[in-house]
Amino acid sequence: IFMKQIWYRKTRMVLMASLLFLLASCIDGFHDDETFSSGVTNTQLESPDATKVKITSQVNSQGVDEFKIQWPVIYGAGGYRFSLYIVDDPSNPQPVGVENEIIDGCTVIRPQQEDTKYQIKITTLGNDKYNNKDAVNTMEFVFSTLVPSVATIPSNTELSAWFAAHPISPSSVEQAYELEPNGVYTLDGKLDFGLNWITFRGDKVHHPKITYGENGRIITQSGLKIKFIDFDCSNVPSTSANGSLLLLSDTPDASILRTASDVSSFPALIDKDIVIKSCNIMGINKYLLFSNNSTKGYTIKNLRIQNCIIASNSITNVIALPQGYINDLTLIQNTIYSLVNSSTQFISYNNSGRPTRGGYVAGTIALYNNTLYNITNSGNFANYPGMSNTTVTVKLRQNLFVDCSNRNVVRRLCPNGNTTCPREFSNNAYWWNPDGFAVGDEMDGSAGDKSGTGFYENPNFVGPINNPDPAKVNFTPSGINVLSKKVGDPRWLSVQ
Repeated sequence: IFMKQIWYRKTRMVLMASLLFLLASCIDGFHDDETFSSGVTNTQLESPDATKVKITSQVNSQGVDEFKIQWPVIYGAGGYRFSLYIVDDPSNPQPVGVENEIIDGCTVIRPQQEDTKYQIKITTLGNDKYNNKDAVNTMEFVFSTLVPSVATIPSNTELSAWFAAHPISPSSVEQAYELEPNGVYTLDGKLDFGLNWITFRGDKVHHPKITYGENGRIITQSGLKIKFIDFDCSNVPSTSANGSLLLLSDTPDASILRTASDVSSFPALIDKDIVIKSCNIMGINKYLLFSNNSTKGYTIKNLRIQNCIIASNSITNVIALPQGYINDLTLIQNTIYSLVNSSTQFISYNNSGRPTRGGYVAGTIALYNNTLYNITNSGNFANYPGMSNTTVTVKLRQNLFVDCSNRNVVRRLCPNGNTTCPREFSNNAYWWNPDGFAVGDEMDGSAGDKSGTGFYENPNFVGPINNPDPAKVNFTPSGINVLSKKVGDPRWLSVQ
């Protein structure tokens, strides 16, 4: 009897497993039928409802940002025709990935860019098996990765007065203020964003222009992104004590001050990014960024300058933080040129500024794909002796340095000629007019570029390279190695 009970129990278990398998198979089969037919035959199909498109962001295994785009199934369909476009310029849409790709499913992955306007187009395709016809309509859906705008400021506005009349509402989230495409603006006083986390932007294709008056200043003590705006700072005199495109507040708020003893030298923490992106900036007679003789030392966690053309007339330090330092400084795809010879520094921090003084384990100085011309011609590219230790990595990739730092760019970027700082160098080019370098200069020096990939070459710029208006210069190189190794600001390489 006992053995029979065991047999019956095992038999029931086998039957139950078989039944579950059959049910699962039936469910899968029903799902397939529903997806591709669901009894829908002899029908003119419709394209998906735009209001039901779901877009999410993700990071792939290579660390690249992507969109995951999904839409509801149209029963009876034989697939979908899908396109994604960048429509920053609506008259010239740029396909992202395969245009008019036939998709057998309801999900697409595409690369994602920040600050970009997109359009999705989806057309439902018919299914000959069930005599279902293509949709006549194409679903179109527009979205963007821009931070939502709080307000658009009308052209022909003086900005400090406008913000005084329209105070920023305190918020814990990032807020964006927009300027009109091709708008014209002035800044004659202080525009102080304070503790507000702000994106201050123009149009990506049709930049507006802000002309500073003598007292024009943008001030912050929080995260700030300035994008797609052209600036003329020519009216700010070189004799001004705090003449700068961007100032840090001279009296940091108590809410950003830290009290721990290990950060007491630089207690004012800006932990959100400060970014200057896709701006043409002319007339820098004094500072690009200045710590404004602050009553407290600043730690800026991240400063990124990207895709800008910057013309400097300054004979003083350009990124000048005597009361602070930047833990992670990144310059990407810029052209930065000086119209005057200078014996000072392009980048200068407080002498004791270093990661551990800001509460960090490590820091970086990173320059990628920049063209730099006549920057601190007879001076030092950088002066930040506190960054001279193994916690600071210097990263130089595909930069073009011409007439910079008295023939010693690398020695100055790696603080005080320090050869122990971790280095990540690749394909950087150097030139000194008119005759190149002597032994002991740049790569030949003990603290020079020892990567094995650096090289000397005269880029022979097409020119002009000495116009104060960044829109009127041409730093297109003709050097064979510079071109083949894609060295310098990509905007000049793309015209080749």
